[in-house]
Amino acid sequence: MKKQVKTFYNIEKDKKELYTKVVKSEKISVREIHDLEVTNVYWRSPDGELWLNPDNPMENSKNSFSVYRQRKGYLQPEEIRAVREKTGISLNKFAELIGIGKSSLSLIENNLRVQSKEQDSLFKLIKAEVERTENLESLTFHHVSS
Repeated sequence: MKKQVKTFYNIEKDKKELYTKVVKSEKISVREIHDLEVTNVYWRSPDGELWLNPDNPMENSKNSFSVYRQRKGYLQPEEIRAVREKTGISLNKFAELIGIGKSSLSLIENNLRVQSKEQDSLFKLIKAEVERTENLESLTFHHVSS
């Protein structure tokens, strides 16, 4: 396999340097699971230090979240977004419908946050209803205020 190298600007040294791609299998923790096996990507500087990808610093976290969702049997972000988009409902309205903040839903759909078990159950319920009827008209949500 050919070694991958890329030039990045190192702000600490105020210069561009050549970095080498490093792919590592690692065991990581996400929430209550402490043995998730993931493949993470780093870039090694000329002095041997490993860095996250400056062009995509959330790459490893997003990968870890996806592996966690897979282990838990949760819907992936693209599935959640596809269900919402199929209904034609805006992010704001969809978040209101299921009782979460629009920023929380946006973070979940962009794989920057993992949904809770309860949220995933709602997403699955909505997905099943949309697959069955092509809309959400038959679903009724009752929010309980404290």
